[in-house]
Amino acid sequence: LLLSGVISSAQVQPANATGTWKVQMDSPIGVIKNTFVIVQDGATLTGKITREMESGKSDLDITEGKVFGDSVSFVETFSYQDNQMKISYRGKVSGNDLTCNRKVGDYGTTTVVLKRDATQPVAARAARPQQPIVLGPDDKPAFPAAPEGYDKKRDGVAAGNMETVEYASK
Repeated sequence: LLLSGVISSAQVQPANATGTWKVQMDSPIGVIKNTFVIVQDGATLTGKITREMESGKSDLDITEGKVFGDSVSFVETFSYQDNQMKISYRGKVSGNDLTCNRKVGDYGTTTVVLKRDATQPVAARAARPQQPIVLGPDDKPAFPAAPEGYDKKRDGVAAGNMETVEYASK
C-alpha cells in the first residue's frame, strides 16, 4: 500500500554518476574550476579531480565514494598553503546535474551544481582499470593475432603525436 505523499524505494531511480562533471566556484582563495571524472561501480565511486586555480593546476583522488539510491557522497583531500583540508560532497544525481552540499573542513558548507560534460562520454571509462580479456576453452578469437613486435618502437619509422584542441561549439 502506497500512502499519498510517501515514496517507496522502488520509485527512487538509482544514481548514474559515471561521467565527466564540471563546476566553477568563487571561493575566498579565488575562482576554482573543477573537472571530476567519476566512475561508478555498483555502490562505489572512484575517480579523479582536476582543479584549476590562479595558483596552478592539480590532480586529486576521489576517496570514500558511495552510492545509495539516487544519492552519492565522496571526499577529496586538498592541500593549500601546507594545510590538508578534507572536502566532502553529498548530493543527488538528476539527469546531467549533480547537486551537492560541499563541506570544506570545519569552515562551512555550500551548495554546488556539477554539470555532466556530455561531449566526453568515454572519459570516465578511461579512468577504470582495464581487465584483460581471457578466452574460455570454447571461445574463438574474432580477429587474428597481431604480428609480433607491432607494439615496439622501430628505428626509421616516424612516430605520431597527440594533441588536445579545444574550441567553442554550439
